[in-house]
This record gives sequence, C-alpha cells and structure tokens, in this order.
Amino acid sequence: MTRQEICDSVGREHANTVTRRLEKAGLPCPRLAIQLGDGFELSEFKQVQSFPLRETFSGLHDLPELDPPRAISYGFLPWDIPVLVTPRISLHERNPVTGRGDARNWVRLLNDTLVFAGCTRLVILTEAGSINAFIPGDLVTVRSVSTIFMRDWPMYQGEACQPDRALSRELALVATQASIQADVDLKMGKHVYWHGPGIETEDDKRIIRQLTAAELISMSVLPDLAVWALHPDTAVLPLALVTNGINNPFNLEHNQRHVAESKERITPILSKLIPLLAR
Repeated sequence: MTRQEICDSVGREHANTVTRRLEKAGLPCPRLAIQLGDGFELSEFKQVQSFPLRETFSGLHDLPELDPPRAISYGFLPWDIPVLVTPRISLHERNPVTGRGDARNWVRLLNDTLVFAGCTRLVILTEAGSINAFIPGDLVTVRSVSTIFMRDWPMYQGEACQPDRALSRELALVATQASIQADVDLKMGKHVYWHGPGIETEDDKRIIRQLTAAELISMSVLPDLAVWALHPDTAVLPLALVTNGINNPFNLEHNQRHVAESKERITPILSKLIPLLAR
C-alpha cells in the first residue's frame, strides 16, 4: 500500500471508531464540526464524549507529540445540535523534545476523520493579524485565500487541490445573516497563510500586501481548507478575530486579551449561525 492509502485507511478506521462509539451510546452522528483556535471557547457546549488524538491515531508512529495534548470532543450545543469540536494544529508543530515529526499527518488525519465521520461543514474560529485596514477586535469572514507562502501541504504524492473551493459563498451569506440578526458587525476579507513559528515583520507585511492584496494573516485556515477541498459536498466557514492591527507588533498577552473579550460578540453570532448550519 502507498503512504496515501495507509493514511486514508487509518483516517477511515478511526472515523469508524468515532461513529461506532457514538452509535453504541445511542448518540447521533454530527454534520457540523467546529475548530477552535487558541483561547476560543464554546460556553454553551456540553461535552459528552472525548477522543484523545494520540489514542485515536495510534496506528501511525511518526506523528509528533502535541504539547499540550489535544482531543476531538463530541457534544451538544443548544437546540440539541450535535457537533464535533476540534483543536487547531499548526503545520510547524514538532516534537517539543526531539524537534522531529511531521504535523502534516496530524492536520490531514484530523480533518479526514471529521469528514469520514459524517461532518459536511466546518466552522473555524481563529485569530489573525491585520495587514490592511482591519483593526483589533474586528470579526471577519474569510472570503478568499492566497497560497503563495504555503510550503508544507497536508497532501500526498499525486494529489492536487484548489483550497478556496472549500469556501462556500452560501455559508458566508448565512454568517452575514446571523450577524445581522445578532446585531454584531461582521466584515469580509482575504486571508494569507504564514507558516510560522516566526512572526512576520513589518517589511514582510508590506511585501505580502503588494504580492497578494490580502487583508488578514495567520498560521491557520489554509491547511484545513486544503484537506476539505479534496472532499466533494463539504464546505468550510472561517471566522477570524483580528488581534493585532497593521501598526501593532505581535504581543501574545495583548492577543489573548482580545480573544477573551470577543466572547460577547462571537456567542450571539454563533447562537444564530449554528442552527442555520445544522439544517
């Protein structure tokens, strides 16, 4: 078997493990998954089951240890809507002790498992930096992406994809509708991926704007879009919270404060958005 066939088999196998456990417990399989960036929470989420990633993907031994360890959570949001809540995994993550490992397998297997388990829609909540006119605190729907700085694609030999095909104009319109109902301002913008773990400099931002016309930059969104774009009849809705403006240098404590303070605006949108997406 090729590496692709092995990993595909592992993804399906562990998706079956997830669905069998849910069926055994008499729980419905979800159509919706939500990926939470660092610091984001779903205050109304009631967890029922947990699937630690190291246990779930034990069939592959070259996966880097994740620090901290992460898990897929199954539970319910209000209105008895079942969801799978997943962590974010960055492509630059490596074993913290040896520096080895390839996080592309984590990203690929995690997203494949969500799809194979029956999810057709993914909402990504992430933080992002502004490289244009957005200011800290803005909430932005990602309308398009630039792939120019993507180097470690979570794909196997012979595969190709167009990541923005996973972006859905329909879901973006639903998000806009939800924001109007929640009376929360929701903007739209173009996203560019930055590999990390180094933070882009001011000169980087200037060059990136000229090359891509992007307005947002982060170390997330694009890797997950690339995987979901391989699966027909699925769609992704990335929502980015701007944590630092174009003239604000990166400050972790500052960014974490913006994420914590965003709850009062994100929760009302999600309360309107999730029932629409779960139909």
